[in-house]
Amino acid sequence: MLACDLCGASEVTRLPQPSGTRSLRSDRHVVEGRLTKIECARCGLVRDGAPNAATPRDYRDEYRVNDSDHIFYSPDGPRCRSAVFADWIEEALTGAGGPPPGRVLEIGAGRGYLTNELATRWADVSCEGLELGVDAARAAAALGVSVRQGDTSTLASGQYDVVIAIAVLEHVPSPTSFIAEMRRLLVPGGTAVLIQPTQDVPSYDVFFVDHLHHFSTTHLRAYAAKTGFRERYSRVGFQFMPNFSAHAWSAADVAPAWHWRDAPARTSCTLTLQRVLSDMRRVDEIAGRLSTVGKPFGVFGLYEVFALTRAYSNLEHVGIAMGLDDAPDNPEYRQYPFPVVLPERVSPEVRDAFLTMNRIYYDQARARLTALGLESHPVLS
Repeated sequence: MLACDLCGASEVTRLPQPSGTRSLRSDRHVVEGRLTKIECARCGLVRDGAPNAATPRDYRDEYRVNDSDHIFYSPDGPRCRSAVFADWIEEALTGAGGPPPGRVLEIGAGRGYLTNELATRWADVSCEGLELGVDAARAAAALGVSVRQGDTSTLASGQYDVVIAIAVLEHVPSPTSFIAEMRRLLVPGGTAVLIQPTQDVPSYDVFFVDHLHHFSTTHLRAYAAKTGFRERYSRVGFQFMPNFSAHAWSAADVAPAWHWRDAPARTSCTLTLQRVLSDMRRVDEIAGRLSTVGKPFGVFGLYEVFALTRAYSNLEHVGIAMGLDDAPDNPEYRQYPFPVVLPERVSPEVRDAFLTMNRIYYDQARARLTALGLESHPVLS
């Protein structure tokens, strides 16, 4: 067993795991291989415990990046994901109290949506992106966004006033090494901004097989101290993203001999695994009853929660009659063996629908389906 990346301890506890042999990647691909998560006995950091961890080649050649900027829907109208993250980054930089950025790097820029958003907002700032994925970097360049393909080893030290990593830290085999690289790229006193899933609150992030570490804010604060940063800003939750945390750190002196000295920092991982696995068993029971009496059912929402349900329940095997979604023409949906339509165009034979979406949308979804005469079955409790 490999030692903990944060504290170096080797003793671990194995967390609850699904009984099936499929698991879910964060790009919504269902893959073969059992999900296994373990918790460090000394510091409480949860990490992947299986030998099938993602490799750099996976992200360079296989990892699927969205063809368009993700849209959050709300009663106040749609909002793109890049704009929400840009708002949060601006708040973090203000909270950090540092000078306005002069040169900014986003690591893991994907197709460049956030890099482009920041460049649009900060007209006098040089905003650059770095992306491991070949296709994503090529697509960003085709749109005129300054994103180069490669990793941080291709960049010289001390170039950037701000280095940003959004939903990257959980993917890397060694967060210590990755954060040290962020610090290497910064000018003296520069600022690192990290945003990633947090385990301070319940989050099904722990079900992603390619998320190799699962952090509380205590763990991240320890990483800052270990790698030569001083935390200037920290916040759990933001608009549309209650299960993410943001941190702004300024480059400081590296601790000469850092050690984990506290009690283990507990996370929500164990309870989340128990709760969601129980939810999947309940979904299987309901779907089985509907199938037994010949009642076809649909699923409302075909994004992350639907992928979670595909991986860890038998819903897809029992038989889904229709998918309901506000963007039924999304090319991604062509992979499914059932038709995808707007909820208002659901077939008259389908009177039941599973809410395969984030819980924050449940009230809206229930009201909409009730008005159409459909019974809702929430997937997540």
